[in-house]
Amino acid sequence: MDGTKLYFFLGLYGIAIVCGVHCSIRVELQTPTKTGTSTTLHENTYGQTTLAIVRCVDDSNITVTGCRCNLNRTGQVDGVFDVWIFPSQNGTDHGYKAYFLGTAKATSSLKYDKVKSYTLQIFCVTSSGGNGETASANLEVDILPNQQPLIPEYPTVTTTPINASSNTLVGRIVYQVNATDPENDALRYSMTQIPDDNFLTIGASDGIIRTAVDTRKIPTDSIVCTVSVTDGKNTVNDFSVTIKFKNINTRPEITYLPHSISVKEDAIVGLLLTTLTLRDTTPQPNNTVLETYCVVEPAAESSKFTYKSETQQLKLWAPLDFEKTDKYLITCTVFDGFLSSEGDVLTVHVINVNEAPVFSATTYFCTLSESRSGVSTCHLGLTVTDPDQDAIPTLKLLPGNSSERFRYDRTADTLTFDVDYDVDKMPTKATITIHAMDNHGANSTAKIEVSIQDANDNTCDFGLTRAAQATVNQSSVPGTLISLSASDGDLTSPNNAVTYEMVSCLPKEGENYISVFGSGEIKYINLIPETEHGKSYIVKVRCKDGGTPPRSATPTVQISYLTTPTTTTTTTSTTTTTTPTTTIPTTATEKSVWDIESFVAVFSLLMVLTLALILLGVWYFCCKTGRMAWCMHKHQQPMYDPYPYSQRTYQ
Repeated sequence: MDGTKLYFFLGLYGIAIVCGVHCSIRVELQTPTKTGTSTTLHENTYGQTTLAIVRCVDDSNITVTGCRCNLNRTGQVDGVFDVWIFPSQNGTDHGYKAYFLGTAKATSSLKYDKVKSYTLQIFCVTSSGGNGETASANLEVDILPNQQPLIPEYPTVTTTPINASSNTLVGRIVYQVNATDPENDALRYSMTQIPDDNFLTIGASDGIIRTAVDTRKIPTDSIVCTVSVTDGKNTVNDFSVTIKFKNINTRPEITYLPHSISVKEDAIVGLLLTTLTLRDTTPQPNNTVLETYCVVEPAAESSKFTYKSETQQLKLWAPLDFEKTDKYLITCTVFDGFLSSEGDVLTVHVINVNEAPVFSATTYFCTLSESRSGVSTCHLGLTVTDPDQDAIPTLKLLPGNSSERFRYDRTADTLTFDVDYDVDKMPTKATITIHAMDNHGANSTAKIEVSIQDANDNTCDFGLTRAAQATVNQSSVPGTLISLSASDGDLTSPNNAVTYEMVSCLPKEGENYISVFGSGEIKYINLIPETEHGKSYIVKVRCKDGGTPPRSATPTVQISYLTTPTTTTTTTSTTTTTTPTTTIPTTATEKSVWDIESFVAVFSLLMVLTLALILLGVWYFCCKTGRMAWCMHKHQQPMYDPYPYSQRTYQ
């Protein structure tokens, strides 16, 4: 309370004390409808409104002039109500009124659900000749709540049946809700319906119920609508409107469904599951053709079934697998252009059948290199599973087609030879069969394509049992002495491709006369001096194949140089020397001592020692006879030399 108000009420009480019993006034309240101490105010009121006229009267009910009145602005009334002076017609005898202040907006500050009644305490005070008297009165303001809308047909109404087969257009009016509001508030309409298929709609502002679909799509003869009407504060939400129909369209149906069947999981593809029988009790005009389709659950396996509308047959279209899916729901629907059938389901139960083990592939591939048993291996990447989770005790190679030459290791998943395999004598390819069987006897097979590669496992062979020999003499001309040929038992090149080369020649100077070519030819390339009569040359030749790593053999060839005697025939005119030709044998002979390297070495050493002894004897003889100037003997007179030193020449 501000200072002015405080002073005003202190003045009123002061005047009352001074006035004592000499003054007697009272406060009279006149409401718009009656004189009394109460009035009403609707909670929707938002503008400034007069509640009562305030008068000061004496005991004789005569208006006392000069009264001043005000409102005790405490509690909930402050800011909501007030008492104001209003001028009188004579300009001196002013009166007072109690007001509801209202709000500047079109919304009320009154809330019935919060404050249902207010009590206004009004004080009046008068002064006469310095004496004053005060009086007060209470004005009760009762708040009237907002009234809910009124519906004459409430709580329920049923319409006259509407012909669903005629005037079937969308938007046909079937009923209008006639609601009013006591306060003339704007009304809003909403609706729910059973069945909840949105066959009908209601206008939100006009309350008109209309069809939302062609009435031939409505399969029921009644729709129960629950309408709600609100004025923004109060709502009527349980007005029931039953819309009736006649001559309604009925749903087509499949007479055989719903139904259940059982099918073994090994049933053949193309098995006929059922033939549908269709029926429509309310056929549509223009001979509308019934449309039929089927949906499979689970949808991911829809491809396992097929439906042909021409024959109305439903068939199995792919193999079944009990372990993956043991039940299918096939919902078939027939449509007459407006309505579809409902609940036509074929339930397919899959019966478990013991299935054979399944290999991870139909054919496996393996490449081996010829080798001894168990040496060369290949990893197949073979796995076999049983759809029924049964044990698979048997996994082996079936007899036949050379399978006995191979062995499968189930633990390591490897294939290897069970024999010493030689592609020079055995096939380079084989197709073998591996067999799996579960503990119930179901079995299956897969193929293994085996390729066997040629390995370099053979050494070239000259086929010689002793050293090859050849002989040349002083009349031999350069050319081929021997053509060596070695064979290699390997099947393919380069393993069986043989080349030749010289390893060594003893004595080494023989390399000047003899050469070995890659083709295997041993050639006499330069003439051997006659001084080498009786000498033999031991040539070592290596044959080598092209495999990895290469394999080789080294035979020995003995070449002897022998001179032949010369026969001279003398005639009167000429002398002819005939040298018999010695044929060089090119075939192998029996091995002699000259083929033994140790013998040749010892023999050579003895020959050197013999030559040294001969030279020593000659030197001794010369010294004894004085034929050599540098021998150790007594001094001799120098011989006469007719030529000076400068004229000597040496050859």
